[in-house]
Amino acid sequence: MVDTPDEIINHSLSFCKDCGIDISHKASAISEKRQVVELPPINPIYIEHRSYSTLCSCGCLNKANFPKRVNAPIQYGETVENLVSYLNVSQYIPYNRILSMLSGLFNIPLSEGSVNNIINRFANRAKPLYEQIRKEIEASKVVGGDETGAKMNGDKWWFWTWQNDNGTYITASNNRAFSTVEDNFSKGFKNAVLISDRYGAHLKTKAYAHQVCISHLFRDLNYLIELTGDQTIKRFVKACFISKITNESPLISANKSCS
Repeated sequence: MVDTPDEIINHSLSFCKDCGIDISHKASAISEKRQVVELPPINPIYIEHRSYSTLCSCGCLNKANFPKRVNAPIQYGETVENLVSYLNVSQYIPYNRILSMLSGLFNIPLSEGSVNNIINRFANRAKPLYEQIRKEIEASKVVGGDETGAKMNGDKWWFWTWQNDNGTYITASNNRAFSTVEDNFSKGFKNAVLISDRYGAHLKTKAYAHQVCISHLFRDLNYLIELTGDQTIKRFVKACFISKITNESPLISANKSCS
């Protein structure tokens, strides 16, 4: 509940529930509060920019320029573009559902072409920041790399990911070859331990050192347990989980579990 509500509706009785006499003139006190959270109707605001022309005594007709981003007879402002980009990029909402949402909730008519143009403009404006993220990951001491398949206009593409504790760099590629690594990180990761699932393109990447992803190691160990039932492997896997809690070396935890 908030201390200063936007609207207050008071409820009081004019007649006594018991005897029925008029009590509207008597003093009353607040006995209980309840709040209802509502959203106000959201309607688009149309802002008209007007360019004036002034004729100078010298005969020159001086026409005022529009702001840089006001470059069409009708267009969508930053708040609309911010919302469209957020819905598509952060919430993964497809174009047709964005159109339905903006039309139904905000009374804003949009076409798929307009949504696509907005997303492309945002992508171009984000390129300097994206490059900064790429450089920070390139200079990192620990980098995790992976790739996964996805459909792009019906064709099989690959989304490649490199990340550290502070950032994630993702790029789409029509191939799963080492050339994608070269296109994005041609210098490799000279300062970093590159963690991966042992895929050839990642192992081929220049790095200070390579490490197999812990999740994949667990997967391999569990597979060995299924094949052999080996108790030593079971103890080691259990010790690894203990080491996550105690911050001890898995070998120390394993020795404790054996004793």
